Formats: sequence, C-alpha cells, structure tokens
Amino acid sequence: MSVAMDPDTFAEIVRLVRDFAGLAFGPDKRYLFESRLRPVLHRHGLASFRELRDALARGQRELRVAVVQALVTHETSFFRDRPVFDHLERRVLPDLAECRNGRIRIWSAATSTGQEAWTLAIVADRLARARPGARCEIVASDLSEAALAKAREGRYSTFEVQRGLTARELVEYFERDGEAWRVREGLRNRVRFLRHNLLDAPDPLGPPFDLVLLRNVLIYMDAPTRDRVLGHVVRALAPAGCLLVGTSELLPPGSPFRREGEVAGLYRRETTGRQESAARSVPRPAVDGLHRPVGGLTARLR
Repeated sequence: MSVAMDPDTFAEIVRLVRDFAGLAFGPDKRYLFESRLRPVLHRHGLASFRELRDALARGQRELRVAVVQALVTHETSFFRDRPVFDHLERRVLPDLAECRNGRIRIWSAATSTGQEAWTLAIVADRLARARPGARCEIVASDLSEAALAKAREGRYSTFEVQRGLTARELVEYFERDGEAWRVREGLRNRVRFLRHNLLDAPDPLGPPFDLVLLRNVLIYMDAPTRDRVLGHVVRALAPAGCLLVGTSELLPPGSPFRREGEVAGLYRRETTGRQESAARSVPRPAVDGLHRPVGGLTARLR
C-alpha cells in the first residue's frame, strides 16, 4: 500500500474534487489529503493514491462522494446558532407566511445528517400552532447518500440530541429508541430528503423556495464555483425570498442579495417593486470575493 501522494497525483485529485463538488484546496493540504484519504483506499480496495486518482477520473460516483466526505469534517447540531432560529421563528417565517398566503417552501441545502432540517421542522410545527393555516414545506438535500440515510432515519444518540435541544423539545419531538432518540412520527411528514449536488441546477427540487439555508458551505469554494452555486440559489428562490448563510459568512459585492434584519448571515433576494407585488398576490403551489470567516464553520478541514 502506497503511503505517499506525489505532487502530480495530489494536484489531479484536487482538480477532480473541485470539478465534482466545488471544493477548493490549496497546495499546503497534501499531507491532510494523505491522512484523510488513506482509509478510503483501504475501504475501496485501492493500492495507491494513483489508483484512487484513476478511479475518480473514471467517474465512480460513490467513490467521489466518499472522498468528499473524508476531506470535510461535518459538524452539525440541533438549533445551531439558536438566536438565528429564534429570529426565523419570530420574524422571518411569520412575515413570509403573511405575504405567501400561508404557504412557505424551505430548502435546507447541504443538510448533512439532518439536524438542521429537523430543527426547521420543529420551528415549522410551532409556527403552525401559532398561526393556524400556515404550512411549511421543507426540502433537505445533500451530496452524500450515507448522510441522507441517517437524516431520513431521524435517529440520534443521547450526545447528539443534547447538543442544541432543550429538555422540553426533546420530550415533545423525540421518543426513546433503545439507547438513542428518534424523531416522532408527527414531525416526519414535514421534511423531504433528496440527494442533490449544489453544482447542479436546482430544478429537480420543485417550485421556488421562500427561504434557503446554505450555511458554512461557500467558504470551501473558489470564486467561480461560489458564483455558480449562488446563481443556482437565485434561480431556486422566489422573488424577495431569503437566503441564510453562516453567521460568519459574507456574500461578495455585486450579488443580488441585501442584508436583512439584525441577524448575521440573513439576506433577501433583491427584486423590483413589480416582482414584489406579484410575489404577494400569486397563490403558493400546494406541493408536498467571499470573506473567509474566523470561525463558525459547519464543516471544517483541520
């Protein structure tokens, strides 16, 4: 088993990862690539990093996803940055419900193992109780089918549920399942999980969304890839829809978004007065340079 990655092989794997998932890595990451990808070699029966490179070049999708998952450490939790979700619950979602005839579509992009999506489902449930007739349709997507499988199962360890949930939220929305906790049945029909690559057009995700969460993802992308992904987000958003990025992320100058309210990371898609009026009057369909932050990353490469 080869334990070293030569510079040319490293450069080619970096290019393939960028082309497939949009992640950009500098030349100083070769040692980290070696340490993170060595277990991938073992699991997939590859004898060297050159074999890995060749297999990636042949377009083996599951292997590509495994490489991306190995390179990015996902850190997620329920109600991560709770003040942000408090603001969504108190201000953003009620305002959207008011001007969208009670129907709101939300996209949790790069949802990882589902904690963000289920947090949105809890917020949506509370909104429906406070505003009878309000309905949130939540679509959660990720590149990794393994992450989505855990998200769909909705089963989390005691350590995972204790990260962000209050005791009341845990008892109300989860039930004991052996040594773990599982999302209660009443919450499950609020979220639909789909496999989706952010580099692809968002059309398969359905009608336009009123709110998109794309938190702590763009920081891993170079400028052209970031602009491509933001273009897809604009395409996915309804007129005057909102975009939520990480609290430490800033969108580049010239993007079609303006800061919204006092919560860091919240933006609204800029639109004309005519578009805004149309957005308020059309019924909702009944369908089930970025600045690198100092911290606050959902997924950190260490």
